[in-house]
Amino acid sequence: MRFIIFFFLVLSFLFKPSSQVWAQQKPANTIEISPAYVDVTLNEKGDEKSFEISITNRTDRKVRVDFSSLDFKQTDPSGALSFLGKEIGNYTYSLSSFLTFDNPSLELEKGEVKKLTVTAENREDLSPGGHYAAVIVRQTPADESEKTIISPALSSLIYLNKTGGERYNLSFKDISFPNLPLVFSYPPTSIITLQNDGNVHLTPYGRADIKDIFGRVLYKGIINEGSLRILPQSRRYIPVYSKKVSWPLPISINKISVSGRDSLDKTKFSYEEVFLYINPLFAVSLIVICALLVVKKSGILRKNKIDTASKIKVKAKKRKNA
Repeated sequence: MRFIIFFFLVLSFLFKPSSQVWAQQKPANTIEISPAYVDVTLNEKGDEKSFEISITNRTDRKVRVDFSSLDFKQTDPSGALSFLGKEIGNYTYSLSSFLTFDNPSLELEKGEVKKLTVTAENREDLSPGGHYAAVIVRQTPADESEKTIISPALSSLIYLNKTGGERYNLSFKDISFPNLPLVFSYPPTSIITLQNDGNVHLTPYGRADIKDIFGRVLYKGIINEGSLRILPQSRRYIPVYSKKVSWPLPISINKISVSGRDSLDKTKFSYEEVFLYINPLFAVSLIVICALLVVKKSGILRKNKIDTASKIKVKAKKRKNA
């Protein structure tokens, strides 16, 4: 009886409603900045553009925050970004020097939210195409002897496009579909690699379908459900999530076709590949059946040889007796 009571007490503790658990937790001791990214479009001979960024004080004390801007770029196909210092020189897609703030710093009480107005200047030396920078929040320490902490997480990414000279060039490079042209399984997720050789960031969308030799759609895939962006002169891995819509034959000749375009409808990309699909269980069963047939045939041949040899011996014995 004591064991049963203890068991139910443990269950009641483990499965306590999550709202009670969260209610006991303290607020995150940090500064928040939103939105995570901002899209800005400037006309070739248009006016400057201003936008707002919210800063929230989630700490338990009054804080002071300073603002600055840093250029960023994509560093690898996974989409990782790196912030660039002032020493980068002539970065083609630089934006930081074209951003100004209505306030260089703000003071926020505990739990307070304030707005920062950022202006993108449309100067003549801002070339057409994409430009990229992040608004960085630096929290000033209460004690001047403490070191100021700069966290890349406290940033809002600015994606700016100046019209009048954009170059759009998005192309398909590869797909991580296993073991083409011989396939033994249909992966729920594949990765396609796209290359952006233009001068402005692009967001690709599309489909990746698998059809059998009869034209039936077996799997339907959606490209880039997360709306990932590809920066200029960069290559990026884009996920494709597939859903089964028809039952595949155990062995068939299929075709995978990839087609898509960017969100601005400026470029298109496509890819097709024919492959042979063999269900592993079907292949194993076929091998086992073939092996059994070989063994059976070998047994029959061995038996026939033995019977033939016995008949020859009987005939020879009869001749000898005669």
